[in-house]
Amino acid sequence: MVINRKKLTLLLSLLLLSIGLSAQFDAQFDQYWYDHTVENPAAVGERQMMQVSLLQRNQWIGVKHAPITTLLAANVPFKMRKHNGAHGMGIQFKSDVLGIFANQYMAAEYAYKFQVGKNMLSFGANIGAVNVICYGDSVKLVESEYHTANDPAIPTGKKSGIGFDVGVGTWYSGENWYVGLSATHLPKIKIHLGETSVFNILPMMMASGGYDFKLHSPYYIIKTSALVLTDFKTWDFHATALLSFKEKYWGGLTGRRNGLGLIFGTNFFKGLTLGYTYELPLGNRMLRFTSGSHELYVGYEFDILGGKGDKSYKSVRYL
Repeated sequence: MVINRKKLTLLLSLLLLSIGLSAQFDAQFDQYWYDHTVENPAAVGERQMMQVSLLQRNQWIGVKHAPITTLLAANVPFKMRKHNGAHGMGIQFKSDVLGIFANQYMAAEYAYKFQVGKNMLSFGANIGAVNVICYGDSVKLVESEYHTANDPAIPTGKKSGIGFDVGVGTWYSGENWYVGLSATHLPKIKIHLGETSVFNILPMMMASGGYDFKLHSPYYIIKTSALVLTDFKTWDFHATALLSFKEKYWGGLTGRRNGLGLIFGTNFFKGLTLGYTYELPLGNRMLRFTSGSHELYVGYEFDILGGKGDKSYKSVRYL
């Protein structure tokens, strides 16, 4: 890949737009609300069912080296004898490939839950590791008046580094609503790629909430959700509104700072959920380069509590 100054500027601009935050690692999904453990460890076990989720996002179709992000997560509720409250645990793996970088993240999650009146309050944490890979040998800089062909800021050859990651969160939910607050990358993560390059991942705060509006017909429900993210230097947000029919089919709109999308989803049979998002970037500049972004969700959940959990397999309550 040959990169001149103009192409390098465009590539860096695409990377910044794709993330919306300063840390390249934190790519986001439009369909985060299917599995809230994506943004908050306190949400593990919230469904009171075993839940397995796969999210695949292909950003900016038609743009070479655009981000491709994959998330695989599983979480399960459990109880302990002679111990009040409920528990949840889970695991999460995320891969994000963009340009010359490949970022990988793996974490184990735990949450403790207890009743507060008719509602549920949870506290959770995750512990994991971040692996950043830079394929510096795939870049060939061209000599010009702006830089030399050997740029010391770009690692030569394939370089990688690993950093330790910790996150915490709290979650409070009722029959048709929820609010959550979480923080990740505690403390700031600094990963060295070779002797001259450093990859910084700043701590990030996330606040989320959602509410289901019941209509006159019992068949229809309007489900809303929002997520705000900040590293205290920049910020991003997601907002979603869906119309659900018999909690079996749903569709609606989702938006963020630099994109607007359509969402469709369904339950094919007991426990299996499929969701799809098509998103267009906002602004004529990006529309000249791409036909949009695609995101696919596949999830499956089942009761492992012997009938004591929530049997509403087809519910998309926690959106």
